[in-house]
Amino acid sequence: MDLGWEDLENIRYSYWKFKDSDRVMDSFHSFRIFRDDKLNLILEITYKPIKQRSSDSDFFNEPERKEGEVYKTDGYFILEHIYNKYVTLEMSGITLINTNITNNQHETIATIKCSLSIIKKCDYSKEHIEKEKFTIDWITNLDKGNYAWSSWINEKTDNTITRNFKSTRGNISFIESNGLNSNNSKCCSIRVNDLDIFFGHTDCSSIDKKYNTGFILYSKQCDDELRKKIRNALSFILGCKLIHISSVLKDQNYNSTEYEIHTQSAMNDLFHSSYRLPPSPLHSLDSKYLILGENEIGIMVEKIITFYDDYDFSHFSWLYWHAVASPLHLKGVGFGATLEFIQRKYIEKNPTKFSAKIIEKSLWKPLQKSLSKILEDAEYLNEHDRKLLLNKLSSLNQAPQSILTNKFYEILDLSLGDLELVSFKQRNNSAHGNKSEESEIIPIVREVKILRILCNRIILRIYDLSDFYNDFYSLGFRTRHLNDSITEQGLDV
Repeated sequence: MDLGWEDLENIRYSYWKFKDSDRVMDSFHSFRIFRDDKLNLILEITYKPIKQRSSDSDFFNEPERKEGEVYKTDGYFILEHIYNKYVTLEMSGITLINTNITNNQHETIATIKCSLSIIKKCDYSKEHIEKEKFTIDWITNLDKGNYAWSSWINEKTDNTITRNFKSTRGNISFIESNGLNSNNSKCCSIRVNDLDIFFGHTDCSSIDKKYNTGFILYSKQCDDELRKKIRNALSFILGCKLIHISSVLKDQNYNSTEYEIHTQSAMNDLFHSSYRLPPSPLHSLDSKYLILGENEIGIMVEKIITFYDDYDFSHFSWLYWHAVASPLHLKGVGFGATLEFIQRKYIEKNPTKFSAKIIEKSLWKPLQKSLSKILEDAEYLNEHDRKLLLNKLSSLNQAPQSILTNKFYEILDLSLGDLELVSFKQRNNSAHGNKSEESEIIPIVREVKILRILCNRIILRIYDLSDFYNDFYSLGFRTRHLNDSITEQGLDV
């Protein structure tokens, strides 16, 4: 079903006039905005007629850059609607790609092509503020795996034709009604606090099907921060990084009143080819079929949002998804960093559950004093070595990371088998650049799977999302109780 898509195709140059820019000259003839095959935003501006001898600077004001300079793409271009001065189209992050000047028998035409970061349509009118509005996020990389959608979209189209046969003696009229009523099961409905949310697939002919285009519809206007939290929560729960590429405000007649469109980061393209699987079952435990459980997903999203900042879920998501998208030999580093971050945040949040010292302070103080005296009295030590050893002594009573890690998993009641323990240690091989032979590729793939599952189990436990986890390391993608470790039986690549 085609629910529409972002409003790029509806931006027509004839409805806009120049207002301000620090890059683009105001004498342009026309422009168009589109996405390339990587979903980057492209602005193409045409100038005509122009002088036969022209240079890039006649059409685009690019600041002079020093060789090797690092800078932000901060150029802007603002247009005003020709019929409403309160409606503007604001483009930012403009960078010149190329200039093309062509000559024909009648005129010389210049076309400049630029990359864009963001496009915003803003409406500052009073009428707009008073309208009831709904928010839609347009996304890519939406994957529900083997699950079936649980809700549907009903679309009704009415078409009425009136035929009047007229004469001086009288009229005969016919009214013909044709209607189309269709249902499409391509979405899921959840409720988060007082917010109703629909998410699902939508068709978009202008974008390659590999990008799995979709939408998230909110029952009212939502701020950017809340929608980001919901997208991050859904990404983890569904097991696929949802790529947010634009948002739109719709009124009750489905008219777009405001929108914000983003270019897709080059990093995001890697997520479309990444391994995708939900960390835990998404259906009701008493269901005979794999249908998305709306209550289950809604509760999980709500729990993550409620305690979102307690364990910095935003940074966890950044680490986790960059680990997913990284090359195979670096995934261990990424998931290792993710595990260490989760553990550190949990210890910070629950300091009374952990002891950072090996022995009690009352026992350590006299021992430290005795050891210090031994070092001070050691005549065979030079001053440099003595200072180094005394500095080491000050941290001698710090509990090693291994003890804190064991305590961490003990508190969470997560048992680790031999497979997890070996994989947890092997993550250092990637971090230290240890050489891997081709024959070791399969073990690396297996270890990476285990590390990702371990990250999943910890988040499922900390946020109390589920009592079960999906084991996509073992053959058959088994479902295991959260407490249980992965066994050696039924190995899979």
